[in-house]
Amino acid sequence: KHWIAFGQRPAGALRVDAGAVRALLDQGRSLLPIGVVAVEGDFAEGDAVRILGPDGVEVARGLVNHAAAAGPGLAWVAFMPLTGRTHQIRVHAAALGTPILGDGKYGGAGAFPFEVWVNGADQPRGLGAVAKTLSMDMRANDRGWLQLKLDTLARTVGEKSFEMRLPPHGEKKLMPGVVSAFAQVVRYRCEKIGALDGEGPTPVLDTLFTREEPKTGTDGTLSWTVDINNPATGEDFVLGLKEITLPDGDTRPYSVWLSGNYPRALDGLTRILSLDMRVMDPAWIGMKLRKLLNYPEPLGDFMAFVPGSRKQQNWPSTVAYIAALIIHRYAMLGVLDEKGYPKREMGILEAPRDDNEPKLMQGALCNECGNHSVIRKDGCDFCTACGAVGTCG
Repeated sequence: KHWIAFGQRPAGALRVDAGAVRALLDQGRSLLPIGVVAVEGDFAEGDAVRILGPDGVEVARGLVNHAAAAGPGLAWVAFMPLTGRTHQIRVHAAALGTPILGDGKYGGAGAFPFEVWVNGADQPRGLGAVAKTLSMDMRANDRGWLQLKLDTLARTVGEKSFEMRLPPHGEKKLMPGVVSAFAQVVRYRCEKIGALDGEGPTPVLDTLFTREEPKTGTDGTLSWTVDINNPATGEDFVLGLKEITLPDGDTRPYSVWLSGNYPRALDGLTRILSLDMRVMDPAWIGMKLRKLLNYPEPLGDFMAFVPGSRKQQNWPSTVAYIAALIIHRYAMLGVLDEKGYPKREMGILEAPRDDNEPKLMQGALCNECGNHSVIRKDGCDFCTACGAVGTCG
């Protein structure tokens, strides 16, 4: 509670009615969607928000389970049926030409998942971060990319295998781990609504510089490792990044791994983040990592050094600290800045910035590489793309 109130900057606000205020303050209940009358700001799942009463005065703060915007062409809707069955809501929504997203029966061919989350008091630590990252992949509108992520997670081996009944008929199947079970259930639902069927554009999949993880020769490869210790949870492990030098001379991480005492569900997170690292445009992995910087875990916050400095701060979870360390390594390589934004826009993926972030401006034309990336540096024309130095003075 202290971290929500003072350790994280609110990304937006929810204006609620008087009944919701009484439920929050007098009865200690969670906020339900029906009590929200207005949404302010652009926040993502897991962000901190201010709770405002009918008079606009802040009454509480909390972490949201849903993003402010559902996505392009989508909207959050709260239904309040007075009579009948909830099944009728689906029928009427489809009849109005606004079917419920993900409704396999009435949603039509456009049904597509856009968010997955994990609930429960005993959920494996780290599995929520896997779900959060997978939700971002769902909103990429790339069926091939989503299929690749689900197949990768389904092959993830956990600490202990177990039997689990799978839909639709409850047949028992041996699961290699909890991440694999999670992925197989999500994949079943995606197949049920036809989200993985048919052909379509694959904008993210097409930008991979390699789908399979590059294998090293006998001389090995570049690697960067750092120790992580979370006293609150007893986790003590090593974070490692395997790196490759691309034909243009840039060094980029292409795989992340963990070794030591850590929640095994994080193996699923590292496997899908490794795929994200192999997207040619670093704006993609930067976006993924920024979304994890505020990922909270109950009783999982701890004090640790800010990467690149001797200053300490409170981190909401081990996952958040892992994301900060990876961003720092990208910054050391000159690929991202310390906030997770690309140093050089490639134009493949859009890299939106916060309102208070400096906007990128087009430079002058470089005669060497042809990019509009020439700026004035130390009194000389300097190309930020190829490093060419022009006239001075």
